[in-house]
Amino acid sequence: MRKFPKLLAINIAWLIVYSCTSCQVKTKFGEWSIENKTVNKFHLSWAKFAWTNDSLGKRYFEKTAMFIPVKIEGLPYNFQFQFDLGANVTTLQGNTLKTIINKHPEFNRTKTYRGLIRFWKSTTAFKDLCLSFGGTTAKTKHCAIMKEYGESISVSRLKDSTPIKIGSIGADMFQNKILVIDYPNERFAICDTLPVGIKVSFTTFELDALGRVILPMQLGGKSYKVMFDNGASIFQLITTDDKISSISTAPDTDSIAVSSWGVTHNVIGRPLKQQFYLGSQSFTDAMIYADFRKEARTKDYDAIAGNALFWDKMIIIDFKNKAFGVQQ
Repeated sequence: MRKFPKLLAINIAWLIVYSCTSCQVKTKFGEWSIENKTVNKFHLSWAKFAWTNDSLGKRYFEKTAMFIPVKIEGLPYNFQFQFDLGANVTTLQGNTLKTIINKHPEFNRTKTYRGLIRFWKSTTAFKDLCLSFGGTTAKTKHCAIMKEYGESISVSRLKDSTPIKIGSIGADMFQNKILVIDYPNERFAICDTLPVGIKVSFTTFELDALGRVILPMQLGGKSYKVMFDNGASIFQLITTDDKISSISTAPDTDSIAVSSWGVTHNVIGRPLKQQFYLGSQSFTDAMIYADFRKEARTKDYDAIAGNALFWDKMIIIDFKNKAFGVQQ
């Protein structure tokens, strides 16, 4: 009889674990299969991207973000995904997706997954998503959904041919692939091997724990870790308030009001007149900005490099071999 309470406790614990795992479907986000129509050693399968423009504060910027025109299998609409390597996972916007599912209930492949230990915490995903852009098709079993995020569009909006912004394409789509971004021609490609005509010198880089690109930067005899984030389009370099003085001691000369996840805040810029090397590429007369939000501080890297350093260049990011190259 003394064993009864112990056996009862074991059985109760087993039932709790069973009830959690029985409703839990094993899923992995960020696993994509990529297929290209153009497969040969001389050509890349290019896809287009488009710049958005906007006014930040009282200033107008021509290139505020990169968006990829995308078709979603099973839907008749034109979509846009933001091209954002600072995001580790490709996502769909929940508010926008709701309108589409209401119009096309047969397209409802959302699923809620619960954790094993913290089973009250749930993640919503879209199953069997297939995207196409240019001559490339990207498929995943599970794409994360950002609930309560994005534009709640009207059904009448679906009749408009204007592309619908529905999500972000992150670094997960390019793992174990080679990504080529041709800024002057506003196009990009995903491949397994580079065409024979592309000749560049490469520098090795790191991938952080989330699969994002961390480039080496040399400045004034010091080494820094810089994350490449093409979601930070208007900035050459941006860091946090606790690190900027170790990179540049010049006086502040600029201020930009930016919005992050719907919250507007000012970033303060100062010149970086010393020559520095990012990867194997040298730069001079750059600007570096400071983000004063405490939540922006991190120990994972020292600064972020945006698109502005590469607007007139083509870059190659070899996620397979962790190599970064720049072609003029």
